[in-house]
Amino acid sequence: MAEKYKKKDWQETIGLAKLASSPLNPRIVEQAEKPDYIRQKLLIETGPYTLMPVYMLLPKNVPQPLPVIMAFHGHGYGVKDIVGLWEEGQERDTPEGYQSDFAVALC
Repeated sequence: MAEKYKKKDWQETIGLAKLASSPLNPRIVEQAEKPDYIRQKLLIETGPYTLMPVYMLLPKNVPQPLPVIMAFHGHGYGVKDIVGLWEEGQERDTPEGYQSDFAVALC
C-alpha cells in the first residue's frame, strides 16, 4: 500500500502544490532569541487573500544549509504547545504536556 503514495501525491494531498504557485512573501512578525536557537513567527501568503502564521526554529552554531523538518502539532492548544510557549504566549523554558515541545527538541 505504501508504494501507492508517491511524493507528489502527498504534496498535493496536504496542499503543498498550491503553495508552490503562491509567492509566499514571508514577513517576520515576532522573534525570540533562545540559548540554542532562534524562534521566528512568520506570516506567509497562501493565497491572494490569505495569511498563514508559521513558526520557524533556527538552530544556532550549526553549519548551513540545514534540512527542513515540518512539525505538525496535534491536539492541545496548538502550535505554541510544540515551540516552547504557553497557551497565552508566555515563554516556557522546560517542556510541559504530552507534546513536550517536540519542535524545539527536533531543532
